[in-house]
Amino acid sequence: MLDSVWIFGVALVIGSVLLATFAAPVAHAADVESQIDALRAAVDRLERELAEIKSRLQEATSGDRTVAPTGVADAASTKPSHSVVFEASTWDEDKQEARTITSTMRFQPIVSARSPSADGRSDSYFYIEDASGYPWFRLLDGELTNNAKEAYFASNIPNGTFLLNVVNEAEDGELGIRFFKGSHPNQWLLMIPRDRDEYKFTIIRDALFDAFVLDEDGRLLLGRLPPNVYGPALARFHVKGEVDEVQVRIEANDEQTTDIFRVVGGDGTSEYLTVTATGGVRIGQKDRPQGLVLHDTADGRAYELTVSNGELNVTPIASE
Repeated sequence: MLDSVWIFGVALVIGSVLLATFAAPVAHAADVESQIDALRAAVDRLERELAEIKSRLQEATSGDRTVAPTGVADAASTKPSHSVVFEASTWDEDKQEARTITSTMRFQPIVSARSPSADGRSDSYFYIEDASGYPWFRLLDGELTNNAKEAYFASNIPNGTFLLNVVNEAEDGELGIRFFKGSHPNQWLLMIPRDRDEYKFTIIRDALFDAFVLDEDGRLLLGRLPPNVYGPALARFHVKGEVDEVQVRIEANDEQTTDIFRVVGGDGTSEYLTVTATGGVRIGQKDRPQGLVLHDTADGRAYELTVSNGELNVTPIASE
């Protein structure tokens, strides 16, 4: 492309000179001389412009070259790299003055140091580096690493914060990330739905059901919920049985020795209900015994069943 531009410029120069030559016999000598001077000035300007165009094209098409380690496949031996500088203006509240923030990012395709396998495969990365040279974004083309294509967002900020923000600034909009593979007709969504009354986070099987709803107060609702049904959760942990199936299952370890399940008081130590490692049910504890409340099948009255000196006692409960 550069050679074509240069040849075009030279042709224009030659054509201009020939035009001036053939025009000389038919024009007045003074006029011819003036025209030739004007043409020469125009040719000079054209040459300068062509030289500038050529210089810019060379700058745009050139760049640093990163040479791959010895032994890596020839197809990945050299990759172009370049830096981009971003500038933004902000207001410094402490100093009460405007200041400019500059961030330099380097786009750096490289090849890993791992030698290729016998069939010529290798792992390669594409890096975006910050001003310090830290690769905060990486793309892996892993022919050796389980044939994986992976993206990484990374940070090395001591005592700092690194966040990936996904934002929809419209109050009545929805926001989420969709996951799907192959030609399956329904995808999974992580989404903040369009709910004007509450601010919720959901996991949705798209167009089929809502599986997980976390409300803004931290209550969790699980179940095969109808589409666009986001609660409310009536407890801190609420399983809504929309399908006739086991709703909650806790499976012990084959070599379980500690308690499987505990309900404790607000102090974190008072045990109200315990399922032991062997499947026994314990109500209360040694220093804080509890009773079992049962309702009469005849009239529905409540009774508390307790043990005292080895004997069972049944006591009516007026408040129940």
